[in-house]
Amino acid sequence: MHRNIAQAFDSIPESNSPTNPTGAAEYRYIAQHIASDDYFFCNNFGALKGTRAAEDTATADSVKATWPKAKLMTRLRESFAFCDQAIAQLDDAKLGEPVTIPLVGIRGLSRARDGARSRARPGDHYSQLANYMRLNNILPPTALPRPRPPGN
Repeated sequence: MHRNIAQAFDSIPESNSPTNPTGAAEYRYIAQHIASDDYFFCNNFGALKGTRAAEDTATADSVKATWPKAKLMTRLRESFAFCDQAIAQLDDAKLGEPVTIPLVGIRGLSRARDGARSRARPGDHYSQLANYMRLNNILPPTALPRPRPPGN
């Protein structure tokens, strides 16, 4: 899913307006939201905790959504890399351990359930992004023809 999301953002021109007449979530907002979610959920996978710049945690989402695309893509790729590292620290023995989700106050959720939920959410956001792209006459990565193996 990370690959599809990154390819989708890469294919949206910087010139696309930060305002969205369609009413759907605008792509820059989606980018900053996914990056924030990655740190929020992946911090529950074990001892490894992601760190973010004060600017990222103290700035309102609506303001971050106006940042240049390159800055948002850097933050997004950093969050992907952190989640990959965080997931790597999981093993079968830790999957049943209870975790508490901060801010929402959910307690007693297993790491396995939290992990599954955190990995399913990017699919929802990719769907939003794909709809945004289609409304702007851009073909999403998952709709592109797949390369054929040599000899076929």
